[in-house]
Amino acid sequence: FYILRNLTLFMLLLITGMRIGQVLELSMNDIELSKDYIRLRIHTSKKNDTDSRYQDSYSLSVPNTAGYKQINLRNLIEVYLEARSKVIGHEAEAFLCTKGGNHIEAENIRNLCRGMKTKTRITPHRFRHTAISNVALNHGITKAAILANHSSIETTKRYIKPTEEDMSDVFRKSEVDTN
Repeated sequence: FYILRNLTLFMLLLITGMRIGQVLELSMNDIELSKDYIRLRIHTSKKNDTDSRYQDSYSLSVPNTAGYKQINLRNLIEVYLEARSKVIGHEAEAFLCTKGGNHIEAENIRNLCRGMKTKTRITPHRFRHTAISNVALNHGITKAAILANHSSIETTKRYIKPTEEDMSDVFRKSEVDTN
């Protein structure tokens, strides 16, 4: 159960670019599975003109195979939900939950990331950076800003860090034939 739950959580972060808090706040009513898409209702906290916070939500439709052809997100979610129902039953409101049916705490996911032995430090927010960078590099910064739900492209630009390979590719593609 925990392995499937964590894999589902990390794939949602990596594919959708959602913030960790948004993924952990998902309830069963926020997810709709269809033949080709997964529709997510994502809750956000925004500031209004009076500088006070208010809750908002937006809908995100994600193709089942978005980003990674080897992984069908819908199938992964269905397998997780089947395991979840065996362990918890259908009563729990939280989509990604503990065995007690409660929402997972963000700190638990941060601790899980700290335990991963990799060359670079992994954080839940790094998954968001990767998702947004992948969209920006492959489809443009405007689409990345939409995915990230940023009101300014300037905010999205902070997520994009071209690799040495990306820059080499830029130079190769911009070569001019002088003959």
